[in-house]
Amino acid sequence: MVAVGRTGARVTDRGRPGGVLVRSVPGPYSVRLHRIIAVIAALAALTTDVLSIPVILARLAVSPVAPGFLRLAPLVGLPVAAGLLVLAAAILSRHRASPDEGRTTSDVRLGPVDRFWHLLLAVLVLWYPLLLAIVPFPAQGLTAAAPALAPDQDFVVSYSTPVVVASPLVLPRRTRFAYAVALAPLSVLFLVRTGSEASLGTLQAPVFLLAFNLLFLAAATWVLDQARRLDVAHQVREGQEATTRIASARNRARRRMNDFVHDHVLSALVPLANGLEDDARLRAAAGLAVSSLEGTVAGDEVATSTALFETIARRSRMVCPEIRTTVRVGVDHVLPSDVGRAVLDAVGEAITNSLRHAGGQDPCLRIGRSVAMVSEEAGVTVVVADDGRGFDPHDVPTGRHGIRHSIIRRMEEAGGRARVEPGTGRGTRVELVWQCPREGSEGALADTGPGVVGNGTTTGPGRSAAPPDGSPRRHVESWWRRVGVGRRAEELPWGVSVSSSMQTLPARVVGVCAVLAHVFLLVANAQVYTHLPPVIVSLVAQGVVAVLLLWEWPGARLPRWVAVAAPLVIGATNMAVLLVIPTPGWPGYAAWTLGSATMLCWGLIMRERRWAAWAGWVLLVATTLVWVLLTGRPLVLAVSMTVGHMATIALWDLVATWSGRVAETIAADERRQIELVAEQRAQEEVRRLQDEAMASVADRALPVLEAVASGTDLTPALRTRARLLEAELRDEIRAPCFTGTRVVPAARAARGRGVEVVLLDDGPESPVGDVLEGVMVEEVARVLEGAENGRVVVRRLPPGRRVAATLVAQGTHLTFSADGDVSRE
Repeated sequence: MVAVGRTGARVTDRGRPGGVLVRSVPGPYSVRLHRIIAVIAALAALTTDVLSIPVILARLAVSPVAPGFLRLAPLVGLPVAAGLLVLAAAILSRHRASPDEGRTTSDVRLGPVDRFWHLLLAVLVLWYPLLLAIVPFPAQGLTAAAPALAPDQDFVVSYSTPVVVASPLVLPRRTRFAYAVALAPLSVLFLVRTGSEASLGTLQAPVFLLAFNLLFLAAATWVLDQARRLDVAHQVREGQEATTRIASARNRARRRMNDFVHDHVLSALVPLANGLEDDARLRAAAGLAVSSLEGTVAGDEVATSTALFETIARRSRMVCPEIRTTVRVGVDHVLPSDVGRAVLDAVGEAITNSLRHAGGQDPCLRIGRSVAMVSEEAGVTVVVADDGRGFDPHDVPTGRHGIRHSIIRRMEEAGGRARVEPGTGRGTRVELVWQCPREGSEGALADTGPGVVGNGTTTGPGRSAAPPDGSPRRHVESWWRRVGVGRRAEELPWGVSVSSSMQTLPARVVGVCAVLAHVFLLVANAQVYTHLPPVIVSLVAQGVVAVLLLWEWPGARLPRWVAVAAPLVIGATNMAVLLVIPTPGWPGYAAWTLGSATMLCWGLIMRERRWAAWAGWVLLVATTLVWVLLTGRPLVLAVSMTVGHMATIALWDLVATWSGRVAETIAADERRQIELVAEQRAQEEVRRLQDEAMASVADRALPVLEAVASGTDLTPALRTRARLLEAELRDEIRAPCFTGTRVVPAARAARGRGVEVVLLDDGPESPVGDVLEGVMVEEVARVLEGAENGRVVVRRLPPGRRVAATLVAQGTHLTFSADGDVSRE
């Protein structure tokens, strides 16, 4: 067995990055989503910077420039610098190791640039609570700020949002939520020590930002969790794909070696073992077999149509001097190596079958044989025909290897097609076709009609047919559809939809926190409103919408009526609350509906109703503008009241949209990379197994074949060696489950004593179970070692039967069950 190798980078803390600095993440989804969230944090910081320019200038106006700048520099500069470094890391990652080096992008570790921006964000996350708690800071000097631009909103406290957005990238799960909650009392402390009164009003900003930040944090955490699950599934898929491809490669290698041994070695040993008189054809067949085993045939001899045809003609005349060959080359194609080799070997097998069977029992019957070779623009066609006795395809035993394996399957595996036209008393015609792939196609063959094959069934068009159920290709395609490729947008990007995240317990806990925060804001501003009932009704109405967003709907699909009603409720409640605020200028947290409406829009985005979210924001802006006009306030107030919420909705939309696009892009990229790496590993396994098998066959067969080819007398001892070797090699073809076990030398010794040994494996290509294999090998070897005459037949039965294998010998009848039980009859 071949070790598959590692399937991904190191994962710590049950799949979660551990420690303060995240140096490694499970795979490509997490890496790219870490980068996306870092960009979102940078955008949130830029938005806060732009909206707080008047406040920043006011801060610097009442503080020495250098100290004031140094205190604000980490908040202003670190997230933006991290975002720029993320872009650099994304560019550099495109030039890293490719799958040609035996890796996929699931073998991901954060590079130096990634580690540096993680370090910057870690500094930001550590610096911010220190700034709130203990770093000296000037008292609030906001007199220079324009009244319309939120003079009661402190810039430093507002910066908690980009800091919390960045925290999942550098803090473990439990720590990040505790961190977000701890920022609320620290913000109150900061406000008090910078000049604010210790009153209910001082608590409003920290309480609102706590609920607001928890929503952001919950969304980011859920997205990262889903990314890690995809990474784990991806690593498992990579290992499964490699294992499946390697298992398929082993079977393919075994079939190719069986075909090679059957066509090149057994074709020379069988006449010798059966006592055929010495003649030139026997010597030529032995010489050709020696050349094949020593690797001196093929290569450049099948690289083009012309070279292939010359090789076919030469080798055909070696085994059948009287054969007639014709060649017509209109287009000299460059042939894939497996195609040229398949056509050459299939032609050889067709000629061998004709020599053995076309004349029947009459050795004097003269048979005409021909090989017609054509290379045209469409592809290559070779026809082997004779005018012998023909055969009935229904009379061909199931276990015969030649037509089904050495001709039909060999051509199909190389992307070609074989058509066998037998007929009793009217000769046999074997047509081999390879069509040159057209530009833009995948090399599929057009269906030129069904052809009768050895057992009377019909063949379809080579590789144009869909892969069979259970094949590696079908298995991979099915898995990638589950990941998301080719599915509708609303079903991307996760194993579960984004909408289902709103039905989880953490989402509902955060929702309750948001409702409680707005209840507090209503109570804290109760004395501001001219009429309280509209405010209470608005809070209840928005609470109902929140409950509907968090409700567990069938298929996690939010009903359309809820998506339509939510924006209407947002517009109506915002208007109702604003109309009962008499305070001129900036309304402060009395206009709590702006923040709560933004949170509802976030819920609509997570419910995959983006159009409803943006419709809610439009109604929010429209009702705010109407209120500003009705009350004679400056128009700039409407802009300053809504632009921050628009930026927030846009950032949430980016998180959801980019996450889906990243998942889809990675899925498509990884599909190609995993298939390429798995195919490379499979090809390596094929070469290794074929080299081992070729060496084993050569060690046993070359001494006999070289003796025949060199003209050595065909003594009885040499024929006996040929007979035993032929039987042993045929066992490896017919019963591969016994290859390399005690059964092989036991069967060889039994045949040497005159016992007829028949080993058959009609079971599936998958390996025999360890228990059954151990028991069966021991029993079969014991019976063979004790047999002195007669016949021993061992057969592994097809799958789906109660009995897995049988052994029949003189005076012995054994049956083996799949779990290793042996019954004697």
